[in-house]
Amino acid sequence: MNRQTHPPVYRCPWITEDFTPDGDLRKPLWQSLRPRWLTITTPTHADPFQQLSEEERQALLSDSPPALPLPWQPTAFRACWNHRRLYLAFHCVDRDIQSAYLQRDDPLYEEEVVEAFLCPTGDLRHYYEFEVSPRNVVFDARVFSPDLNRATMQVDVSWDCPGLATAVRRNPPEASGEADRWWSVEMSIPFAAFPEIAPPQPGESWRVNFYRIDRADPPEFTAWSPTLEVPANFHVPQRFGVLTFAETAD
Repeated sequence: MNRQTHPPVYRCPWITEDFTPDGDLRKPLWQSLRPRWLTITTPTHADPFQQLSEEERQALLSDSPPALPLPWQPTAFRACWNHRRLYLAFHCVDRDIQSAYLQRDDPLYEEEVVEAFLCPTGDLRHYYEFEVSPRNVVFDARVFSPDLNRATMQVDVSWDCPGLATAVRRNPPEASGEADRWWSVEMSIPFAAFPEIAPPQPGESWRVNFYRIDRADPPEFTAWSPTLEVPANFHVPQRFGVLTFAETAD
């Protein structure tokens, strides 16, 4: 289990061009970036994923991921940026995709979802929540957490991120009748959506965290920077990691 006291750091590489998300993570861009893996977010589980070889981890990103002796279904993420947008990519191994909600800002967290929490200013009382389901349904909101405590936080679901673009792919396609293998997500988030701060410059950092909920039996809650709370709770901004905007590609 990852019990680090210091937040993890992600060096977010620079790209020169915009692109329109289509959910395909086989693009040379994403293939060139090293994946980071989410881990169980509560402190009561061991983490056998850390014992997998690099070859075994890479195999999980294939079209037909192998059945490994893991207690959950792994998730890899990557990120990149230019002066206009932050791009995020998630690859979710999933043997039983569950997703029924169809409307924006439905309670996607009751089913299966990937999530990104972004704090552009570094003031952890104020951050943004983005969720995307396997049906490419979006939940987005502004969060105000005056006490850095879920009990007193306020979630403004009326906020819709202007210019947000997302896309999802499923393998196999939902209508195929075959057993599920994985689903993938691309998000394109414009910096203009955050008027309280100028677009980032190389070397600057945001506080962020990335998550996934999977309704396996029992449900699985994974995070880039584990929140270490029982029951699982993603709204722990003190545990956000650091995303540093690099000047060059990795």
